[in-house]
Amino acid sequence: MLFLITLNKFRWKHVYWMIFVLENILLIIQQSMSQNCNQRIYGLFNGSIISNTTNMTGTNVAQLCWLSNENFTYLQSLNDCLDFSVVWITEPPNEWHIDEIVRIRFFVTASPSFYGQAIQFNIFSRNPLLSSIGDVSSFCSATSCKIFQVESTCCIWHMSLFMNRLTSPSEQFPLDVCDFNNFNNKSIPVYYGSSLNSEWNLLVPNVTQPGIYLLLVRILVGRFQSILVKRVTITGPVDPEDRWIKMFLSRSTNCSLKMIDCVPVAMKQVYVEFTELTSDMQRQLWEVKKMKHNNLVKLIGVTFISPVLSLYTEFCDRGSLCYVLRRDSIPLSWSLRIGFLTGLANGLAYLHHCQIVHGRLNSSNCVVSDKWTCKITDYGLDNLIWSNDFEKHKTFLDKPENLPYIPPEYRDYKETLFVPAVDIYSFGTIMWETASRSDPSQDDEFVADPMYNHPELPTKRRFETDVKYEVATVPPFEEYNNLMESCWSENTLRPNLNAIIEWLTKINPRNIGVDEDTILTKEYAKCLESIIEDRTQALRSEQKMADTLLNSMLPKQVVEMLRHGENVPPEAFEQCTIYFSDIVGFTTISSSSTPFEVVEFLNKLYTQFDDIIDRYDVYKVETIGDAYMVASGVPRRNGERHAIAIADMSLDLVSVSHSFVIPHKPDEPLKIRVGLHSGPVCAGVVGLKMPRYCLFGDTVNTASRMESTGEAYKIHCSETTHAILDRLGGFTFEKRGTITVKPVSISNQIKRSITVIALGFS
Repeated sequence: MLFLITLNKFRWKHVYWMIFVLENILLIIQQSMSQNCNQRIYGLFNGSIISNTTNMTGTNVAQLCWLSNENFTYLQSLNDCLDFSVVWITEPPNEWHIDEIVRIRFFVTASPSFYGQAIQFNIFSRNPLLSSIGDVSSFCSATSCKIFQVESTCCIWHMSLFMNRLTSPSEQFPLDVCDFNNFNNKSIPVYYGSSLNSEWNLLVPNVTQPGIYLLLVRILVGRFQSILVKRVTITGPVDPEDRWIKMFLSRSTNCSLKMIDCVPVAMKQVYVEFTELTSDMQRQLWEVKKMKHNNLVKLIGVTFISPVLSLYTEFCDRGSLCYVLRRDSIPLSWSLRIGFLTGLANGLAYLHHCQIVHGRLNSSNCVVSDKWTCKITDYGLDNLIWSNDFEKHKTFLDKPENLPYIPPEYRDYKETLFVPAVDIYSFGTIMWETASRSDPSQDDEFVADPMYNHPELPTKRRFETDVKYEVATVPPFEEYNNLMESCWSENTLRPNLNAIIEWLTKINPRNIGVDEDTILTKEYAKCLESIIEDRTQALRSEQKMADTLLNSMLPKQVVEMLRHGENVPPEAFEQCTIYFSDIVGFTTISSSSTPFEVVEFLNKLYTQFDDIIDRYDVYKVETIGDAYMVASGVPRRNGERHAIAIADMSLDLVSVSHSFVIPHKPDEPLKIRVGLHSGPVCAGVVGLKMPRYCLFGDTVNTASRMESTGEAYKIHCSETTHAILDRLGGFTFEKRGTITVKPVSISNQIKRSITVIALGFS
């Protein structure tokens, strides 16, 4: 009733006017909310229409574009994406398995009219050199990206890929166009490129949970940003009832560790051309799975989701034989090395008995178990992994590090039919590698002549200085070298594996390579202790470097409080002295210098300044451009000595500036002016991500006024600082006279100051 009575007091025209004003206010608020940094777009791919969606380039795909301000804190939604578009070359599927590796290929294209739009919308506002269409066209087609990729130096200066999971299929996804850090999954590393019209090939980030995701490709060109969005479905893991078919194997990447029923297994992935496992392929897999030998890595199971064939094998936790041999920190007795070779020979003999030739044998596909047993892997599945023998041979021969393991008759690609003699030659190279613990591909003579038959044989002297050998029935080193030479002989003259095993038994009749397990484990434990100690020392060294860096950013007392998880409350200091200095004519110097020259110049100057201030009881607060700020009495109180410390330091800094040579302007003198003031301040840590120890109060402002009203090569101090120094003695002063200084507060208006022209202890 009160409202109605009040309303009756107004005339109706006033009511209409109020409604009109309110409607306009609401309209303005609505427009600002739709364009501010927290705008959200709802209903993506749920039947709703998105006003700034354009360039539909595939199934469940949308492209959205915005134009940001200088600081990327405000985004203006564009009704279209101008003449900028993204076209799929290889579009991601609508659905894939959680364990699949998916790559996407797309082409970023911009028509010539986009360069005119870039000028119209001031897209490259941070690069003043781009003032015409021709400049933009050249910049985005011919300019190489610099080391630091920012919008002023690189055309496409940011390209990243995100996977964002929706909580339910019907969810209306809120896309925050400003903060991509809020996504559930982190992005892959940022890419960049110079040319707008370019092809991109990116790996889709792995996800840990099945579900419905939005795949987002973010592209930044100056202040213009475009996002390509696709809705995809990630399916769950393979049905656990698929018997022994479980996991993954790859020619292009190393094995990765996986867990099946809490048991570690090695997993690799192979990309294949066939689309289904035929009965013959399954039979071959089953035959390999049934193979059991102490020196063969057991195949546990496979999965196949086209085009990825995944193999799971027994896991040997000591790594590859190559890794064990190259690690000087792992103690290997000579008898254990012979044990490795005997095990490999036994494993190869079993494979040859099963009519299987490895064909790609090297120290990288031989692994060592926790009991120091050497085992062979990557065998028996040639027909599944490679389409023919030539492909199998070529992929191995194309890697230079594999050349020492390949017989000379196979290096010209003419011979591809593998026979047991191929594995015998590779075995001889592994013998050389086992004895020397070196990389055979690094042999100088071998690298100089690719058709050189084999690396240089190690000498007896080299063996004897490296190991202590047990008594044998034959000269061990001579026989070892003879066996290697025999393995490297002509194809038809190479020994068979039974002869090799017999030969190795003569060299090492006790065959205690594996029996040394307990002794070697103890030695290995000692080795690990040594490694841990070394790593601990390295960690301490890194910790010391981190502490040094922290102490250069924050006071030591503050660092200790933060390290212990304590809050750093603001603190009031009754007395301190503040130093300010800047470079006279710095603007003129900068205008005639390149940015890199300015950075080099300031870095050289302030490095010398930093060396000087380390001699005094002072704290460097910050540098901003050419301004240099130092304080004494904060954060450690030192009575009235703060004024003396700052005064002495100021004299040294002015003296250095007289002799300082500007690197790119050696004939131009460096002139600095200094201002000092003493008084109370409040200090505290500001910020979390990059905390700063800051000083606040009139004392800081007054010191800044002393600097700005000073003269070149002069130290300008206030009456307060002069009174302290005059009382303590040791300095000479000259009155400058009365000058007008802008008031810093109502209670502290400076009307007179003093200039120090010659400070020195009497």
